[in-house]
Amino acid sequence: MVDEVSLMIILNGIELPSELQWNEKEGYTGIEGSTEMTLDGTLVIWEDDIGNQTIDLVSTKNTAWLTYAQVRALKELAKIKGAVYTLEYNNEVLNVRFRSEDNPVLEVAPLIPRSNTADSDYFYGTIKLMEVV
Repeated sequence: MVDEVSLMIILNGIELPSELQWNEKEGYTGIEGSTEMTLDGTLVIWEDDIGNQTIDLVSTKNTAWLTYAQVRALKELAKIKGAVYTLEYNNEVLNVRFRSEDNPVLEVAPLIPRSNTADSDYFYGTIKLMEVV
């Protein structure tokens, strides 16, 4: 049985919905490979450590909504150049940064569009991070 209390996602003190999905988490190995065929037909394989894994925390129209207050707080963190934050993802602690090279780093949309957005209004989308090792 999973302890519901331990399933938390916190980014630099901002508590996020525990249902946010990190889809690529289990597929990451830390190794990247490429191949090339030589003139005589021999296959050459190169493998290297890539270290920094990407972390996309995803919510959908159906689950893990962010409040507008959370979106605003995340946007303030994302504005700080070179900043590294602590991500607590279900008992795992990582140092992360926003992937500013893959803008927008907060790819979110309102669940119900409104002209006057309130802090309690809901958003869904993707938070783009990268592990810093």
